[in-house]
Amino acid sequence: GHPDKAVARLRAWLDKHPNDHLIRLGIATLQQGGGDKSNAARGYEAILDQAPDNVVALNNLAWVYQEFEDKRAIEYAKRAYQLAGSSPVVADTYGWFLVLDGNLQQGLNVLKRAAEGAPLSMEIRYHLAYALLRVGDEDEAMQLLDEVLASDQEFEAKKDARALRATLE
Repeated sequence: GHPDKAVARLRAWLDKHPNDHLIRLGIATLQQGGGDKSNAARGYEAILDQAPDNVVALNNLAWVYQEFEDKRAIEYAKRAYQLAGSSPVVADTYGWFLVLDGNLQQGLNVLKRAAEGAPLSMEIRYHLAYALLRVGDEDEAMQLLDEVLASDQEFEAKKDARALRATLE
């Protein structure tokens, strides 16, 4: 409940242990979640300077870059996917960014694998529904959106899912 205090304590540890990537990752994740995207990006970049195959840093940095509309987002998502494509979270990031970038069929295929790996993730299922709609499969997209919106699960894009479903009525 006190992210600033948590970051301060973690920074104190990091000052004494500068190669502790787990702590640096924790700081960057707290910063990202708290809206401090610039510092989060710097933290993830610092991790990747020393550990270029850190999948969590790659995936999270891709999200930060996407929010900044930085074209490197898809590159980092792809690198994470190449390293850990069996992770539904990583596959979701890459598939979603492919769809947003206009690579609809490839993104749809990746999102289908992500949804199979995490069938209870409403965020991933929303991304899949969006991709289905973009490739012209309105019926399946509507069915999936209805399932997502009927769920009690809260997720970041729930508002977007409601708005998308409203456009299909």
